[in-house]
Amino acid sequence: MEITLEKLDLKHANELYKFELENKLFYEKNWTPRPETYYIKDQFNLIMKELIKEQQQGKCFLYLIRDDTGKLVGRMNLNAQSESKGKAAELGYRMGENDIGKGIAGKAVGKILIIARENLQLEIITAGTAKDNIPSRKILEKNGFILKQITPKAFQINGKWIDDCQYECLL
Repeated sequence: MEITLEKLDLKHANELYKFELENKLFYEKNWTPRPETYYIKDQFNLIMKELIKEQQQGKCFLYLIRDDTGKLVGRMNLNAQSESKGKAAELGYRMGENDIGKGIAGKAVGKILIIARENLQLEIITAGTAKDNIPSRKILEKNGFILKQITPKAFQINGKWIDDCQYECLL
């Protein structure tokens, strides 16, 4: 399956809002929940405007992940690390529940690394994931990320302490 990454734009607000609502319960089971205000349409639109503004300032680079039919199946971001003087960013991504396990996330990570190196001139990409999130760890490792640190009990999800794995990829 071929996938594409599309830079986030305000024209995507309604589509992304629908995607987030459809995946809300899945995300809340597996990650730290977003505030309830995130799911209020007017608030979501304000958040989108702020994200686009930050993207225009070079603070972040936000992408939608689309499958070969053009369907929105996930999202991906690179958040600039201010202490790196524009040379490093932190990778984050989320897939929709119905598109987990199809190899899409791995392909998307590979594509974002090319964009980071060739278009954004980044040199280092970091990423974090829960120690127990073996699929995400495999995706990172298959794309050249090296495990740098495991922090025990780094954060909580649904009252359970989670160990955090920090990865790094040199471009």
